[in-house]
Amino acid sequence: MECRKMCPCIYAPCNDSYSDEEKDKFFETISDTINNIPDNEELMAMGDFNGKVGQRGDPWTKHLGPFSDNTATCNYNGNLILELCAEHELVIVNTLFEHRQSQIITWYKWNNLDVCSQIDFVLVM
Repeated sequence: MECRKMCPCIYAPCNDSYSDEEKDKFFETISDTINNIPDNEELMAMGDFNGKVGQRGDPWTKHLGPFSDNTATCNYNGNLILELCAEHELVIVNTLFEHRQSQIITWYKWNNLDVCSQIDFVLVM
């Protein structure tokens, strides 16, 4: 049996610029896309999810490693990412390995480098 890999690139709506309904619809579309992937295919989704997952415990330990940006508080998109992971048994693999904080952070405010967070993630099935 042939095994193929699906590697979609994500650019999610920003938390401040879009309504909750628009963000919900976006993540529902991702979920629908994942549901249409045949069982013999693997999935790796990566990109700018515009979400902050923070450092979370149960029930997310199966999906989120211990090395996410623990300085950030989980936001709306962050919850949607974690719910997507739980629904489809995905793991946020770039939170599984320890890095310097400067390598965890993936976004800096252009005019204030003290405002930063981890919003880019790699999800693997």
